[in-house]
Amino acid sequence: MKEEQEIKDRILAKARELFFRSGFRRITMEEIAHELGISKKTLYLYFNSKQDLLRLCLEQRLQEMKYQVEQITEDNNRDSIKKMQGIFQAAFDLVTSISRNFLEDLRRYEPGLWKRIDDFRERVMFKTISRLLMEGRKMGMVRSDLDHNLIVLILFTTIQNIINPEQLARLPFSLSDVFETLLKIVYNGIFTERARTRFRSDSSSPEAGFLFSQSEGEHAP
Repeated sequence: MKEEQEIKDRILAKARELFFRSGFRRITMEEIAHELGISKKTLYLYFNSKQDLLRLCLEQRLQEMKYQVEQITEDNNRDSIKKMQGIFQAAFDLVTSISRNFLEDLRRYEPGLWKRIDDFRERVMFKTISRLLMEGRKMGMVRSDLDHNLIVLILFTTIQNIINPEQLARLPFSLSDVFETLLKIVYNGIFTERARTRFRSDSSSPEAGFLFSQSEGEHAP
């Protein structure tokens, strides 16, 4: 039983690597089997179809993301702002680990799984960030003149509209470029000057690096 689970885990890991890098439409079951050094017959002993593999790979990645969010929010050594930074860093890492081809394949050919991502974003990410923004406001780190629910709505609506294969195809930027720039705009817009100054000077906060790094000559507003 342990050996079977190890084989299944290896298959899932390889399939996820190939799907995320090239898109699942371009990857065949034969190619996955070849990469693993097993027969296609053996592959089908564990998974009924490529769609079955895709669904499990995506669900596995979303569960990993959910666990990361829970670990961050339950970390008593972080305040609410550092928790938000950690969550967005995790989201940034996720976005940069997948290709445009994968997103395009999901949107065009697997609308049910595409919706699963949207549901996860709203159920897990939206509610968590909204709560942390409220806590940050009480700390004096988030601007009090902006409604926290509206901030989150604008943020996630923008992400949903920009990180879209059709939109990305028109832009000469990578997913990481788009996501990083978007978050810098949002963070510099919602944080108070006190928060921006604090985290720019906090070298012990690595997760703040890509959000608060400034090129030479830039200055906080």
